Amino acid sequence: MRKTSPSVTDALPTERPTALASVAVVGLGYVGLPLAILADEKQFEVRGYDVDERKITELARRSAPFLSEEELQHFRASRIYASADEDILNG
Repeated sequence: MRKTSPSVTDALPTERPTALASVAVVGLGYVGLPLAILADEKQFEVRGYDVDERKITELARRSAPFLSEEELQHFRASRIYASADEDILNG
């Protein structure tokens, strides 16, 4: 019998994290932004970094054309902070 790979959501804790728990996501494209959304849904403080300043501007408007409608709704309601400044990764 073949084992299945664990999903990203299997790797996230099931208990609500403390107020200090945070996640930094590097790259906010097709993989990174949905991952950031999942972490936000699990109540993590989420900071996202991407080198593409146009993408950061678009995300600041809560727009991401590559997200599904459901992901977009979650993103618009999220507390995800995104920046092209790498200092965001420092804490």
